[in-house]
Amino acid sequence: MEQFVHQQTIAIFRRLLSTQTDNDDARRERLLKLLAAEEAKSILASRHDVSPGSAFAHPR
Repeated sequence: MEQFVHQQTIAIFRRLLSTQTDNDDARRERLLKLLAAEEAKSILASRHDVSPGSAFAHPR
């Protein structure tokens, strides 16, 4: 579930960046930083996934 939220948030930030029509560099910079932070959180969350379907739930 957490991974889904991260992916949706990333999609929102990407859409906002792609549809930005003004030349507001400060807004673009904030969105880029938020996108980078969310992508990092998503990577960390996927590495620490302990959901029933993950590799960590059924160690060999």
